[in-house]
Amino acid sequence: MATMALERREGGAPLFSENPLKLMVFGMSAQGGCTMTAAEGTLKAEWEESVEVARLVEEAGIEGIVPYVRWKGMQGDTNPGQRNFETTTWAAGLAAKTERTQIFTTVLMPSVHPVMFAKQVATLDHISGGRAAANVVAGWFSREFRLFGSKVMLEHDERYVYADEWMTICRRLWTEQEPFTHDGRYLQVYDADSDPKPLQQPHPILMGAGSSPAGRAFAAKHCDINFAVAPDLEIAAALIKDCKEYARREFGREVMVFGMGSIVCRDTEAEVKRYVDYYVHEKGDWVAATTMTDEVGLHSGSIPKEDLDRMKALIIGGMGAIPLHGTPEQVVDGMVKMAAAGFDGITLNWPDYAAGLRQFKDELLPLCVQAGLRKG
Repeated sequence: MATMALERREGGAPLFSENPLKLMVFGMSAQGGCTMTAAEGTLKAEWEESVEVARLVEEAGIEGIVPYVRWKGMQGDTNPGQRNFETTTWAAGLAAKTERTQIFTTVLMPSVHPVMFAKQVATLDHISGGRAAANVVAGWFSREFRLFGSKVMLEHDERYVYADEWMTICRRLWTEQEPFTHDGRYLQVYDADSDPKPLQQPHPILMGAGSSPAGRAFAAKHCDINFAVAPDLEIAAALIKDCKEYARREFGREVMVFGMGSIVCRDTEAEVKRYVDYYVHEKGDWVAATTMTDEVGLHSGSIPKEDLDRMKALIIGGMGAIPLHGTPEQVVDGMVKMAAAGFDGITLNWPDYAAGLRQFKDELLPLCVQAGLRKG
């Protein structure tokens, strides 16, 4: 299992639990969650539903909740992501409704000025009593850049030059007492300061999704967690090793690496296969999946174009997550294998979040404890 070595925050944080494998729930702010399907039982993106699922997350002892940011849908019949709560105000609402879980906001950095975001996250940290965290995204969806007035999306690596400036400003606002000026290639701030500071010191936990070389470098410099999506464990193990070694070598830092797993759990393998065939192949929105593969393949520099059908099925099933499909024992065995590959934690999603979380608490959590993944 991966070694934990993350800078502790003053006052503690839920992600510093004693569980050997950390867990978070991903994507519950959007209609459909992480799926692209017309199947019954997926999220509707309604507020009371979000509160219910968040409370189930806490009851299961899961460390964190992470929304994904989307400003334009993926088209197709279901247009995944179009109905999606704004993530920072959503996180603030959930912070007031929960007590123990790390509450993330997710930000598309080019859509929000860093001075504004630094203040928002500090406020979220006070509302939550020191449980705020931020998932920071450089962006890859050209329709979202056009929405915010950019006629041309910056080239992939240049987006991380922008992100580096953006994140540097935020971190200085959280940690420095005196006003400062930043005169960069893309961003300028003058006489910049922010108060109150976050409760967590030096600042709330930061996560970045970086699979490309530029993305890995950004996460190594600025983030506590690299959120690395990989299609299989062989690729994941190499990516994890590279992320950790790069952070140590270039910045003298230790970073955690989280993967993503999509759970479909039934009593028999036959039931699992029938359900996956139903929600992915029969009801899946393949047009929407094609929108995503086209965008990511053209712009991210991190996902190859081969095996597109398999990639689209993974995207429909759980936003490209590693499938954790099978009986309870098989699902937990898949989690054990992810931990053995080097993941410090897993962000989980389900087609039906409420049912999945209840099943996790009742059936999977005891097996996770037996496997040494969780303390119980």
